[in-house]
Amino acid sequence: IFIIIELESKITKKKKILFFSGNRAEYSLILPVVKELEQYRDINCSMILSGNHLEKKFGETINEVLADNIKNIIKLDISNNYKQPANMAISISIVIKKLTGVIQKIKPDILVVYGDRFETLGATVAGHENNIIVAHIEGGDITHGGTHDDNIRHAITKLSHLHFTTNIFSYRRVVALGEQRWRVKLAGFTAIDLIKRKDFTCNNKIISKYNLAKDKPLLLLTMHPLSFSLRDTKKEIDATLNGIQKLFKVFKVDCIITYPNNDAGSQYIIKKIKNFKSNNKNIFLTKSLGRKDYWGVMNLIKSKFKVICIGNSSSGIKESAAFSCPTINVGNRQKGRVAPKNIIHCPADSKIIFNKITKILKNDDFYKKCKKINNPYGKGNAGKKIASYLANLKIDQSIIIKKTHI
Repeated sequence: IFIIIELESKITKKKKILFFSGNRAEYSLILPVVKELEQYRDINCSMILSGNHLEKKFGETINEVLADNIKNIIKLDISNNYKQPANMAISISIVIKKLTGVIQKIKPDILVVYGDRFETLGATVAGHENNIIVAHIEGGDITHGGTHDDNIRHAITKLSHLHFTTNIFSYRRVVALGEQRWRVKLAGFTAIDLIKRKDFTCNNKIISKYNLAKDKPLLLLTMHPLSFSLRDTKKEIDATLNGIQKLFKVFKVDCIITYPNNDAGSQYIIKKIKNFKSNNKNIFLTKSLGRKDYWGVMNLIKSKFKVICIGNSSSGIKESAAFSCPTINVGNRQKGRVAPKNIIHCPADSKIIFNKITKILKNDDFYKKCKKINNPYGKGNAGKKIASYLANLKIDQSIIIKKTHI
């Protein structure tokens, strides 16, 4: 009997960590943490895939996850009509209900969420109300330009128990929101981990796949809706496409356009870019490039391609700097976000957009300037830092009981 008891005492219970992803963009940013945690024998990781991961009209990006050999995938279907903001609210309630069922079944020790999506808010509520430790990555950012992101992001912060920020300014904001300092870690931006490992498609494959020519500049366009205002959504996409159309009359340019996210207003953008594609032969339109091709396109700049990111996506702000790629940020959607020096902010005005692109293409000095910038989002190893902290965290009720200092 003594021997049996001794052996049982040495059996270590595996820590269960559940990740939630409802969007193509955040998955790539969660991946470095998952891959690091998979190296720990006493950690059991599972991943919830929801939102546009499971929707054909937005690229069904679950296929990208499967290609990465992620283990223990759980599908959480919240299919909905995203034409109106009210439908996004309904989706939040569906996530809460369905994820609660998953949590009660697998009983995770930690729920890891990323960013500021409405699906993520639902996941966070489910974790919080089921007394699960919620770890939030990329809290504290600011984007007060016509979306719900700020409100949702800060709500997630207050419902979470552990915080991993991407930059020093966001770290200070999370602390200023009243979170105890020991709960807040400055980790850096996880995407840089994968970019430094060259986890993207090589130049030759990108050139062949998208039929690109080195002597032609390349625009990489991603526009998302502004959920507060369909009028502003229309203004931003219309001005951007009109500015690019003017550019086509002056320069021979290739252009890759990706679909927007599934927020209210996305259908208008999809309609406009489809029509734009039908009227221009030099457009490659795709529902999703996937991180490897998306980064592979930006990496062409290292082979003397003149690449310019344009749009209102956070990826243009946070990821382009790692490739020294110029980015034109259109409109107010990313207003307030920490921006490296490769970013040029531009109002939703077709003439100004045309002039900004033209100035970059006619002057190599800005490309040279981009090579020398300091990246406020760190130099890598964020995934390893976060994984190490979670792996070594002692699961204790005191983590769930928060004291707010305001």
